[in-house]
This record gives sequence, structure tokens and C-alpha cells, in this order.
Amino acid sequence: MNKRTYISAVPSRAIWLMLAVLVPAVLLPAGCVLWFMNEAMQNEQLAVRQKLLDVYQGELEEIAGNLTVYWAEKSEQLRQEDTGQPAGDLFAHMVNLGLCDTVIVYDNKGLVTYPDEPETMADRTAMDTPWALAQEMEHSGDDIQAAAAYAALASQAKDIHREALALQAQTRCLLRAGRKDQAMVPLGKLTSDRKLITARDPAGRLIVPPAILLLLEISDKPARETRAHLLGNILVDYQTFPMPASQRLFLMEKLEALVPEVDFGVNTLLAAERLAATLLASSVKKEGLAGLTYSPIRAVGGLLRIPDARIVTAFNDKDILDVMMSCVVNNKVFSLATISMYPEAKSEMYSSALLHIPVGPGMPGMQLAVFLDENDPFVATARRHKAIYLWTGILGTVMIAVVAAIVAGYFARQMRLTRLKNDLIATVSHEIRTPLASMRVLTDTLLEGRCESESRAMEYFGLI
Repeated sequence: MNKRTYISAVPSRAIWLMLAVLVPAVLLPAGCVLWFMNEAMQNEQLAVRQKLLDVYQGELEEIAGNLTVYWAEKSEQLRQEDTGQPAGDLFAHMVNLGLCDTVIVYDNKGLVTYPDEPETMADRTAMDTPWALAQEMEHSGDDIQAAAAYAALASQAKDIHREALALQAQTRCLLRAGRKDQAMVPLGKLTSDRKLITARDPAGRLIVPPAILLLLEISDKPARETRAHLLGNILVDYQTFPMPASQRLFLMEKLEALVPEVDFGVNTLLAAERLAATLLASSVKKEGLAGLTYSPIRAVGGLLRIPDARIVTAFNDKDILDVMMSCVVNNKVFSLATISMYPEAKSEMYSSALLHIPVGPGMPGMQLAVFLDENDPFVATARRHKAIYLWTGILGTVMIAVVAAIVAGYFARQMRLTRLKNDLIATVSHEIRTPLASMRVLTDTLLEGRCESESRAMEYFGLI
């Protein structure tokens, strides 16, 4: 066995012992650092979330209080506008002022007075013989004779209602008979005679406005705008021309369809009439004045009942959100977040919100919710802190690994030097042991006098 083979075959138990000590010494601190970093990041998230909740909780409560104050002031303002005027006039007054989107007016018994169908008026066209004969001709299809009979009835009528009804029937028969030019005569008289402007049919509907609409439909374009203005002025004058809400809504929609490019002041009132009709088709008519101070209505927005008043006002979703945002406009906290308001029944709308609270007595049944934007400063801070913790953990682990590698290299080098030293000593000892043994044998031989001659003794001395 040569020296190199001998050295490589030396057991390296010390190296394995060192590794058994260093590996836990590195992994344990590294694991502790990573665990600490993970806990720190989770705590940072919880801390930021709690901070956000604390901040937004206070802000939402302030907004809810502002909304309560706003609706209280709004109720008082609306109540002061009710000065006892007729129901239709009150409706138009409050809508035109922009105080609400629509109004439902009740009487002292809690029954709807506008917009609602009035009671059927007494039949002003008593079934006398001439009127019955004219109707019989019309029903039998003899439109020309029926038109002549109605013309005679109109000329003999003693009240405006009967005369207007006869002119209306005469026009109807002539148009059905294809006599448009002849129909323009009774139609023109019906729409131009100012005394007939307030004539009504047995159901309480005005007769002249539908006649103007008919004239508008069949007249030439140059004369259309003037007649449209006339009809528009009648429709927006609730005080002078009271009529059933259903008739007014029908005429407004027809006017809007015929002359969409001109407003005539009808559009705002038309939207209010439509909204009121929607409300009356719901449970509002049944609830009446016994409803809540504020209550959300699906697909409409919300109702505001005015205490000690005969009105219930309604606001659409956009207006309600505008009111809410007016309470947030000076609030810088929400510049990078989104705040919304939803009915409690629509829980899916605010299920992903950071925080939601009930608005309170100002708007029962409504929830204020906050949704964080991506650029929220608190979220950005949390991300920065998490990044700092993460990189700190990584750097700490790397430093531990580097230090462990340096220490391991140092000990490995020292162990190699020690092994080389031991190998050197063993080799030198082996090389010296052989001549020393030979010298001892020669010395013992000389001392015991076993040399054969003097020359042999001198040879041994030379070898020694």
C-alpha cells in the first residue's frame, strides 16, 4: 500500500459528524426565520384590514348620520310645499320644482287621489231617441247617416259636454267612411271653440285634447308644431285642465312619439307620470300613508313618506345615489375606494364589500357598503410591508446559508490539514522505525560480544 492509497482510505467520520451538526444548525434558524416572516405578513394583513375597518366604519357612520339629516330636511321642505292645492296641481308643482321624481297624493282617509282614476261622472248623453238612433246607425255601419245625425245633435246640444261628444262622434264616423276633408270641419270646430275646452265624457276624460292629438296625427307637417304646442300646454297645466292620470299619460306618450324633437315641458312630467303608474301597480297603493318613513322599492328606487302630510314622494336609484354621494363629496378617505348603497334584500350586491352597515333610521332597509379599489393606499402599504418581510426572510436565510458554508469550509480545511499532519507523522514514524530497529540489533550484538572478529565489530560500528 503506497502513501496516497493509505491517506484516501482514512475514515472520515469527523466530516460526517460535522455535517450532522451543521445541517440542523442551518435548517433550524432558517425555518424559524421563514415561520416568523410568514406570521409577520399575516399579522400585517390583519392589522391593515383592521385599520381599514376602523377608518371606514367611522366614515360610514358619519355618512349614515348625514343621510338621516338630509331626509329629515327633505321631508320638511316637501311638507311645506303642500299648501292644500288640488291633487294634480300639487303633483305638477313638486315635480316641476325638481323636489322629487314623482308624487302620490292621498286624501284624509288614506285613499289615492292622484294619480288615480276618478269616479265615473254622470252620463251627460242621456239615451234620448235622437242619440239612440245615431248610435244605432253607427253600430250598423251606416257612417255617413250616423255622422249627419251626430251633426244635428251637436247643433241642438244645450251643454258643452253633449256638443263635444257629438262632434267627436261625427268626426269618428266621417274618418271611418274615408271622408277626411269633411271630418276636418267638426274636428276643427271641436279644437278651436274655446268653450268646449273643458268638455268631458261620462268617464271624466277631457274630449278636446284627444281631438287635438287626432288633428296633429292627420295634419300636414307645417301646422303640426303649432298644434303640438297647444296640446303640450294643456297637458302641463294640471290646474286648468285636470284629467285622469291615465289619459294624461297616454296623451303625453303619444305627443312624445309624434314630435320627439320638441319637449313642450312634457318630458319631466311624463317620467313622473310613468313612475307613479309603476308605483300604483305595486303595493304602494295598498300601503298608503301607513308605510315607512323611507322604504326601497324594486326597480324604482325608494319612497319617502312625509309625516303629517298627504303625499308620498318617490326617487329613482340614480337620484338616491346622488344624494348619498353628496354626503361623501368632501370625504377624502373615499377618493380611492367605492361606496354604494343597496337594499338589504339584495345581499349579493354587497357580499364582496370590505364593510357594510345599515343606514339607520334615515333610510330603513338600506345598506351602505365600501369596496376597495386596487390603488387603495392602505393596501399598497400592506403590500410594501409584506415585500419587506419576505425579502428580509430570504436575505436572512441566504446569510445563514453563506455563514454555514464558510464555517463548513473552514472546518473541512482544518480537518484536511489535521489528517495530512497525522499521515505525515505516521509515515515519518514508519520510515524511522526500521533503521532504529537495525541499529538496536547491531548494538545488542556488540554489547553481548558476539562479534567473530575485530573487523566485523568495526563493520557494525560503521553501520551504526
